Amino acid sequence: MEMFTLYYGKIILKDRDVTRLTPAERAIGYVPQDLVLFKTMTVEDVTFEDLETGTKLKVNAIEAKKQYLKSLNDMILKTKDLLLANDISYHLFRLDDHMGEALQLFLKKRSNLL
Repeated sequence: MEMFTLYYGKIILKDRDVTRLTPAERAIGYVPQDLVLFKTMTVEDVTFEDLETGTKLKVNAIEAKKQYLKSLNDMILKTKDLLLANDISYHLFRLDDHMGEALQLFLKKRSNLL
């Protein structure tokens, strides 16, 4: 199974041209390990192991994400307060908003303030 069509160039693996070989002949493969393959799976507990000491650390991924988002939100609020306290214009853009629409909204709000 080919993932991509090669239109030009070569595939060199360890100084060997493997462009026309099948994946089996190349002795390499690809196994997707993302949401495409595991749409319904969720990770709750993850265990990390230090390979040198063997020490294991168990982390609740859901709780870790909550703590991370809280820390991030706290940092954003502190930054906003600091900017406003120093008379610096502040507007938080959402990353999922279309940039042009977000800028128009920002400029409209700003013109109302002036």
